[in-house]
Amino acid sequence: MVWAGKISSLIVTVFGLIIALLVRDMLKVSWIGSDFLATGAFVPVVMAFLWKKGNSRAATCSIIFGMLFSTCNLFVTLGVNLPVSWEIASVRQALTGMMLSFLIYVLVSYFTRGDTVKAAAFINKSGIVKCK
Repeated sequence: MVWAGKISSLIVTVFGLIIALLVRDMLKVSWIGSDFLATGAFVPVVMAFLWKKGNSRAATCSIIFGMLFSTCNLFVTLGVNLPVSWEIASVRQALTGMMLSFLIYVLVSYFTRGDTVKAAAFINKSGIVKCK
């Protein structure tokens, strides 16, 4: 566990250094961070509270898609020539990523067996609403 922590800290540090050296616009750096959060975390977390049919497999697929989508946008920001049909750091980029993440969450939920007991326990543990 200690080695995993050290290695992951090194990887994050290297990526942070690369971003700091290559992207000089602070707003773009903020946009990159919010892109990872919006497409990789926001959709599955919100859907976990709103939709009882959702399951952990759908959340995992949605998170993986969000990370890949945001990483692709990060590489474009860093100068890699990848095909994207939106301007980097735009509302269209954010909406595209969030809608695709949502679509993946819903589709995977429909095609995999859900665990309603686990979902209800998660929602009840939050203390926001009570679920039966």
